[in-house]
Amino acid sequence: MWTSIKNSAKQSYKKVMFNLSAANSPVIGFYFKKIYASKPNTLAHFLDTYSKGLGRQLSFIQIGGNDGFTNDPVHKFIKRDGWKGVILEPLPDIFESKLQRLYAKDQEVHTVNAALGAEKGVANIYRIGFSNKRWATGLTSFNRSVLEKAFTSGLVAKNLKKEGRTDVPDPKEGIVSQEIAVTTVNELTDHYDLKALDLLQVDTEGFDYEVIRMFMAAGSKPRVIVYEHIHLSQDHQERCKDLLGSNGYELTPFGANTVANRKGA
Repeated sequence: MWTSIKNSAKQSYKKVMFNLSAANSPVIGFYFKKIYASKPNTLAHFLDTYSKGLGRQLSFIQIGGNDGFTNDPVHKFIKRDGWKGVILEPLPDIFESKLQRLYAKDQEVHTVNAALGAEKGVANIYRIGFSNKRWATGLTSFNRSVLEKAFTSGLVAKNLKKEGRTDVPDPKEGIVSQEIAVTTVNELTDHYDLKALDLLQVDTEGFDYEVIRMFMAAGSKPRVIVYEHIHLSQDHQERCKDLLGSNGYELTPFGANTVANRKGA
């Protein structure tokens, strides 16, 4: 019962903070600018310092935005420092109910309901079919094995338990495929005038290497790339390091993420 009360209070607090941020409330603006302090030696501290120290408006593209708020590494800095850029989220329900609403008042932040691909069109993506909770939608991936691992590792059961549920669906029924829109690097950079990117933020549950490869192939070399390496296979982790190294990037790990700085940028 105590756990249920704590989770309920946490969700209520999160909802209030989300709504304040969506409204660009002076309250949350004051918090981001005057109260928030990032912890040293973390990804948040790197992004905090990078954003403040750039000396101008930061241009960015975020691939895999989800709700744009929960555990999002860039949200507070977009709002605080007035970044300019694009956020992609492939799931229509999450895009419409969360992400689009969160940035509706930010004129220089464009939200796009699509995934990134080599060609414009449609594709199938895998997601948890029995829950729209943030933990579930955050597992959405082009790589079905990422979701299967969430079942076998006990992650799905752990999150369902927090909701007071003891039934864990079989992965064969619990993982579903959904058709989503696909856009390309060139379409984004051309349409939104983002040829010179300060930051590429990637969180695609195992598709990060492919995203980075598409940007390199398109000739787009952001000053900084942040990607989540934890869901990449060992082979793709090494390929990603080699690709970035050959394009002049220096890599620094921060927990589940890696920061790639382009030398001389």
